[in-house]
Amino acid sequence: MEGFQPSQSVSFRWVIENFTKLTVRKLYSHTFAAGGHSWRLLLFPKGNSYESVQKLAVYVDVPYSEWLEVGWSRNADFTLRAVNQRDPSLSIENSSSHKFHKGEADWGFREFMPLKDLVDPSKGFLVDGTVVIEAEVSVGGDVVKAQNDSRNAQVDDSRKATGFVALRSKYTAASSFMNAVLQTLYHLPYLRKAVYHMSMTECEKKVASTTAMPFALQCLFHKMQNSDASVQTDDFATSSDWDSWAATSFCLPYEGRKFLLIIFEQLERAMRWTGVAGTIQDLFQGHYVLSSCADFVDDVAVKEKRRRISFYDLELDVRGCKDVYESFDKYCSAGERLEGGGKRRRHPRPGGGNGAGVGEGRRKGNRRIWFETFPTVLCLHLKRFEYDVEHDNMVKVNDRYEFPVQLDLDRDGGKYLASDRDRSVRNLYTLYSVLAHSGGINNGRCQVFIRPMLLEQWYKSDDEGVRKEDARRAVEEQYGGEEEMVTTPKTTSSNAYVLVYVREEDKGKVMCKVDDTTRIAKRCQSGGGVQQKVADWYAIVKVAREEDFREQIGWDILFDLVDFEKVGWFVIGSHSSFQTVKDQCAAIFHIPIQCQRFWLWEKRKNHTYRLSRPLTPDEEMQIVKRLIDERASTRGPNAGINLFLEKVPENPEGVSGPIHNRPTGKDDILIFFKKYSPAAAASGEEEEEEEEGEEEEEEEEEELRYVGKMLVKGETKPCDVMVQIKQLGVFKPNEEVILYEEIKFDPTVMCIPIDKTATFSSSGLEDGDIVCVQRAIAETDIIKYRYPDVPSYLDYVRNRQVVRFHRLSEPNSTPHFVLEMSRQHTYDDVVQRVARHVGVDDPGKIHLTAHNCFSQAPRSRPIKHEGGESLADMLAHHNRMSEILYYDVVNPRALELERWKTLEVRFYNSRVEEVCVRNIRLPKESTVGELIKETSDLVDLSNSASQLRILEVSESKIRKIFLPTEKLDNISNHTGQILRAEEIPEEEKDLGNAEEGRLIHVCHVWQDSAAGSRGAQTFGEPFCLAVREKETLVIVKTRIKRKLAVPYDDFSKWKFACMERSAPLYLQDTDIVLSCFGKRTQTDDDCEQYLGLEHADTAHRMSHRCDGPN
Repeated sequence: MEGFQPSQSVSFRWVIENFTKLTVRKLYSHTFAAGGHSWRLLLFPKGNSYESVQKLAVYVDVPYSEWLEVGWSRNADFTLRAVNQRDPSLSIENSSSHKFHKGEADWGFREFMPLKDLVDPSKGFLVDGTVVIEAEVSVGGDVVKAQNDSRNAQVDDSRKATGFVALRSKYTAASSFMNAVLQTLYHLPYLRKAVYHMSMTECEKKVASTTAMPFALQCLFHKMQNSDASVQTDDFATSSDWDSWAATSFCLPYEGRKFLLIIFEQLERAMRWTGVAGTIQDLFQGHYVLSSCADFVDDVAVKEKRRRISFYDLELDVRGCKDVYESFDKYCSAGERLEGGGKRRRHPRPGGGNGAGVGEGRRKGNRRIWFETFPTVLCLHLKRFEYDVEHDNMVKVNDRYEFPVQLDLDRDGGKYLASDRDRSVRNLYTLYSVLAHSGGINNGRCQVFIRPMLLEQWYKSDDEGVRKEDARRAVEEQYGGEEEMVTTPKTTSSNAYVLVYVREEDKGKVMCKVDDTTRIAKRCQSGGGVQQKVADWYAIVKVAREEDFREQIGWDILFDLVDFEKVGWFVIGSHSSFQTVKDQCAAIFHIPIQCQRFWLWEKRKNHTYRLSRPLTPDEEMQIVKRLIDERASTRGPNAGINLFLEKVPENPEGVSGPIHNRPTGKDDILIFFKKYSPAAAASGEEEEEEEEGEEEEEEEEEELRYVGKMLVKGETKPCDVMVQIKQLGVFKPNEEVILYEEIKFDPTVMCIPIDKTATFSSSGLEDGDIVCVQRAIAETDIIKYRYPDVPSYLDYVRNRQVVRFHRLSEPNSTPHFVLEMSRQHTYDDVVQRVARHVGVDDPGKIHLTAHNCFSQAPRSRPIKHEGGESLADMLAHHNRMSEILYYDVVNPRALELERWKTLEVRFYNSRVEEVCVRNIRLPKESTVGELIKETSDLVDLSNSASQLRILEVSESKIRKIFLPTEKLDNISNHTGQILRAEEIPEEEKDLGNAEEGRLIHVCHVWQDSAAGSRGAQTFGEPFCLAVREKETLVIVKTRIKRKLAVPYDDFSKWKFACMERSAPLYLQDTDIVLSCFGKRTQTDDDCEQYLGLEHADTAHRMSHRCDGPN
C-alpha cells in the first residue's frame, strides 16, 4: 500500500487520576505514534451500552477518523491491560487484531472487565483514586490474521474483484445509511430499468415545482452500472437535501425509514405521467385490513369496523420476539397499536398469562389486522431503536433476532391473510438484502449485504468498498444478541435492522435484464444532470416592493424587510435580456419602465439579507443568466435572482430611456424605517393570557410597522433630518424620538441606539440598513410598559414561546390552559406564572413534568429544580422542541418531594420464594445500606442476627448485587427489573478469598431445540450459591436439592451445565465446579456466566405474600 510504514511496536501507559469522580461518558488518552500514524485509547468509565453498563469498555482508536483519506488503512495487533497496582501478575489483559480504516476506526472490548472489580480498592486496580491502563500496539503488514486480510483484499478495486462499485460521500457516517439504501435499490433491476425510462418533459416544463432528485438518481444508477471506480453520491445528496438532513435527525439510524419513504414518494411523483407510472406501487405496495372492534366475545369480534390501508414497508418489533414469524404474530394480534392510530390498553387472550383464564369469555379488544396483499418486494424495518422511558433516551436493541432466508407468509393455513383474499398468489419470499447497523446509536455505521440477481453469492457493501461475503456472515452474524465470538471482537453489536425480501414467483420479473443506458449517458456526462440543464434554461425572478414591506412587517415578519417566499415571482428564459424583466414588472405591477429602479440583495456576514446596491446601466444590458452567474451565492438548482423594485418619479422632461441608477451620488445612503409603538403593561391582578376557547377583552398590543424609506447623505446627522423622520413615523413636531439600528436577530438580538448627533456614515450605516424609531419614554414611566423599547420587544419576540399546560393526571386531554412565555424564563418564573394562573398561593406546590416527543406522553420523572434551567431547557427533547408541559399541584413543596425515591422491594426466603412486597420511600441521597436497614424493619427475619443483601434480577438472571455504599439515586426502575431482598446464608458470610471459594450465580434454564446450542432460555428465580474450591458437582447438587426442596424423582432428571453466554458446558458428578468457569474471576454482576439447572418449566412458583405496612 502506498505510504505504508514498516512494522513498529509501541507500548503506552495511561494513568487516569480521580477515576471514581469522572462524570464524562467517554474519555480519550493522549495520542501516541506507531507505524507512521497517531493512535490513542478510548475508555468508557461507565460502560458503553445499555446492556453492559456495569463493564469497563476500552478501545484502540484512530484520532479524527472523519478526516482520513478514503482508502486509508492500517493493520494492527494490540493488547490492552488493566494494571493491578498491588500485584501485577493479577492484571487483566485482552488482545485482538484488526484492520483499522475510516469505517472502523476504533476496535477493542465492550466488556473488558467488571467495573465493580475495577473500583474496589481491595482488588488492587484502584489505588489512591488512580487507574492505570497499558497498551501494546504493533502496526504492520503481517500482523493481522489471514482471514481478516482476505476479507479486505478486494476493497481497493471493487469492480475488478466483484463486478460492482462502491459509493462514496463527503458526509461520512451520516451517509452510510443513504449508501446502503441506494445499493439495495440499484440491485433491483426492474426498478433501475424504470428509473432509466423516466421522462424529463415534466421537469423541463415545470421547473419551479418539480424536484430533480429522481433524475439525479437516474444519473447515479447509470454511473454505478458503467463506472470502473467508486461513484460519488454528493450530487444525489444535494438534490435530495441530504446535506441538511445529515445535520439533523435523518443521520440518526432510527430516522432512516423516513428517507427511504421520501425516495419512494419522489420517484412515484416523477413517474406519474410517464410510461413507467405505477412502478413503485407495483413493487413495494401492499394492503392490509384494519379491524377495529368495540370488544370481543370468546375471541369473536363484536361491533367490528374494517378499513383497508396500503403500506410500502412494515415495522416489526424486535424486543420480546425470537424471529420474524413471532413479530408477524405480534403485529397481527389483537390490541397491536398501529402508528397513527389511537393508543389503547392491550388485554390478554383467554387462557393466557397475567391472570386471564379460559372461563373469562368476554374481554375488551382493540384491533387486529389481516393482510389482503403482500408486495412483490417486501421491506421490513426492525425496531432496533426504541425509547427508554427510565433513561429518557433512544437506545439500541441488541437482542438476538433471527430471520429466515426463505420467508413463508402463507404458513399455518394463511393465518396472516384476510379470509376473502386471492389465495392463488403464493407468498413465499427469498431474502435479497440485509441492512445492518454496527456501533452506538449516535456514532454507528451501516453496511448492506446483497444477493444480486438472487444468486447464491452474497456481497457486502460499506464505506470501504464492495467484497464477496459468505452467507453465514451476511445472515447469521447479523442476528445480533450477546453471543459475540472471541476471535472477532466488536466495539458494539452489529445486527440487521432492515430486511428486503423478493417474492419467489416474481423473481423473473424483478431480476430482469436492464436496457443499455447509452441514451442517458450524454445527459449525465457533465455531472450536472437535470439540475444543470434546468439552471441553464430557466430562471426564477422574485421582485420585492415597498408594498410587500408594508404587508409583511408587523404581520408575517418583524425582523428584516421581506420574506421572499411570499413575494411576486415569474419564470423567464435564462438567456433573455433584462429588458424582459422590466416588461414583466410593468405588466404585473403596473409600474412604467421609466419609473423602475432595481436593487440587488446580498447576504451579509451576520446572516441578515439586505439591499446592497442598484443595478448599473451596463448590468441592465446583460442577459439574466449572466447576472445570476455573477451572484455566486444564488447559484444552484432552479437558480434565480432576487430584486427590489423601487418606484421613482417619472423623468420631468418626459424623455424616455433608462434613468440614472445611482439615486443621486456616491455619498447617498438608502435607509428603511420602522416605527415601534409600545403597549402598556397589565396590572398585577390581571392575566395576559386566557384559556383556549374563552373570550378575551381587547387590549393594547405592541406594534412594529414599516413606515417608509429615505435617501440621506452619509455626512448628514440624524438630527439634521429629524423633521422628515418624524413625518415618516407620524410623530408630533415637538415629540422626542429615539433611533435604533436593527443589526441582527439570530442567534441573539442585536439592536443598538443611534447617536443623533453623529453622521450616518460614522455610525456605520449603509445602503439597505434598517432604522427603528419610537417615541422617547420618561424613565419614571418605563415600568408602565411591558416592552418599553425596541431591543426589549425584539428580544421578547425572539424568545417568546407558547406553552400548552396539561394536568399531569389528564395527559391526553385538551390543554388546561395556554400561556405565552419567554424561552429565557427560569424554572421559578414558570411555576410563578402557573401558580398565579391556577390560583395557588405557593409556587412551590407546582410540580412540572416535561413532554416526551417520542411517546407523546409525560416523561417518567418530574423536572428537577436545580436553579439554572430555562424554559427552553425544559421544552427541549433530543434536538426537538416541544410546546407542552404537565403540571400538578402537590401538598408538600415540590422541591422537597423531588428529594425522595420510592422503590419496590421483594423479600425472598431461603428457598428462593417470594414472601412479600414492600414499597420503601427514602431520600435519593440515601445508600443501599439504609435501604437494607429499612427493609429489615419491615419484614420477618429468621433471627435477629440475619443480614440482608439487595439484588437486581431481570429475565431470570441476577444482574447485580448492590454494595451497601451505593447511592439509591443510581438504582433505576427498568421494565421487568426486580429488586430482591434476601438473607445472606451463614455459609456465605465466612467466604473469604478466591482460594477458599466464591459466590456463583445459579439459574433455571431450558433448551430450545430449534435454536441449537444457543437456544438456552432462563426462567424462574435465580439465586446465589457459595462453592468451595475443590467441591465436585455431586456435592453442589446435594445442597441445591436441599435448598429448593425438589422431589427426588424430578431432581434426578435435571442436567447441570456451566453456561457461558447461553452456550452450555455439561458437567458430570465428578467434575470440580469452579474449574469449569475458566480462569477469570466470577463476580457478583457477571450475569452471562452461571451454573445452569436444565429442566422443564412445568410449574409456576407461587408467591407467599404477607400483610404489613408498605
